[in-house]
Amino acid sequence: MLKRIALFTTLFILMTMHTAFASGYGYKSGEQKIYGVVEQIPQDGYGHWIIDGHPVLVTERTKIENEYGRIAVGSYVEVEGVVDNQGFRAYEIEGKAKNDSKRNEYGNKYRQTRGSDREEYGSNYAEGNEFYGVVEQIPTGGLGTWRISGREVFVDRSTRIKSEHGPITVGAKVEVSGAKLADNGAFYAHEIETE
Repeated sequence: MLKRIALFTTLFILMTMHTAFASGYGYKSGEQKIYGVVEQIPQDGYGHWIIDGHPVLVTERTKIENEYGRIAVGSYVEVEGVVDNQGFRAYEIEGKAKNDSKRNEYGNKYRQTRGSDREEYGSNYAEGNEFYGVVEQIPTGGLGTWRISGREVFVDRSTRIKSEHGPITVGAKVEVSGAKLADNGAFYAHEIETE
């Protein structure tokens, strides 16, 4: 009888440990969700989409759900994905009705669903990943794709702009902190500061 109790106890502990271990290393461990309006889609549909000013990497593995019609620029969507060394990588994009309740509840912000303690995309994001360069192009209004020393740099509402050493204009020398999004050098800016 004692052997059976010991065996069941051991099995129970092993099963519990396996479940705890597996849940920490699953694909969705740092899952994030975005609710927002699609602003830009690459011509072939793959690459970096811009959703409410935020770059979102879409690959062949990203599941696209078109329940409310084909997703296009102007569509309201829910995006599920993970933040990793490539930035925000989507594994599912779902078109939503224009009156979706999450739109009113969350606005167009990123929200954490589980995983790290990040409250929104950009909080304590990719620290130590930076480069220096000269601003070559800034879009009207400041949000969107900047060009800094030949690199595409995505700037959104969560990007901190520090101009203590002078205004950030074309020709300004800057330090950019954030995360590399693609092998071509595209970058998501967490902070841009004049030098």
